[in-house]
Amino acid sequence: MAFMAMHRLDPAPETTVDVYSPGHAPVLTVDPGDTVLVRSLDAAGYLARQEFPGDAGQPKMFTGEFRGHCLTGPIAVRGAEPGDMLAVRLVSLRPDEWGWTVAPTVPDSPVARRLELAAAEPAWLLWEIDADAGKATANGKYTRPLAPFLGVTGVAPAGRGEHSTVPPRAETGGNIDCKELVAGSVLYLPVAAPGALLYLYGPYRFDRATAPSNDAFDASLRSRDARWGVRDVRDLEAAASGFTLREVVAMPANNHSLVFARIAP
Repeated sequence: MAFMAMHRLDPAPETTVDVYSPGHAPVLTVDPGDTVLVRSLDAAGYLARQEFPGDAGQPKMFTGEFRGHCLTGPIAVRGAEPGDMLAVRLVSLRPDEWGWTVAPTVPDSPVARRLELAAAEPAWLLWEIDADAGKATANGKYTRPLAPFLGVTGVAPAGRGEHSTVPPRAETGGNIDCKELVAGSVLYLPVAAPGALLYLYGPYRFDRATAPSNDAFDASLRSRDARWGVRDVRDLEAAASGFTLREVVAMPANNHSLVFARIAP
């Protein structure tokens, strides 16, 4: 039986990036089945705790204008090649002692316009987090239960150069903000670059009890555009030309992960 190693990776200037790139040198190389204890910073990469809501002047990992999420990695998986499927198993998730939330994050962005917040001033919350008690309190007023999940988990895209961390990508994951990626879940990512080059960010701190259900989410999408909505597995199989559905993995909250395999020519 092969020995499965345990690794630890902490955020530092030499172990963090704010873009994806297949040209990044891996900061850690592991074997399939190894376990990695990863610590990540928040999206902006703050190195010191905010003292009050909106205290954006604290030092950050990256100076200058925001380019993308502060990611820990990349981690290379020995032997992973384009066409493979990488399984990321989340064993446990524990948030730090503080966090922040702001909305709208980017004024006059498409999301802000959809929420009718394009002209609104940013509203900040500063969270005090008690991971042992399983709760967080914002601005000394609002207490919510914890349900940590990973906001950004992805591998390097195949194209040369740098790629933004902001848009989620069907082919490589990334900023998918899936609240079901909790401890005990498995995320399957297609490998697009040799070694896979896995990047991690999170966990977020949100109140799962207030998150919309899948049905409500589907209704909301379809109310905006009839072409949108939660897709049926049969439709996905029909659209996955050149692939076959290999496995359906049950996930929390009545969700599923679909594992497709490339059909050999």
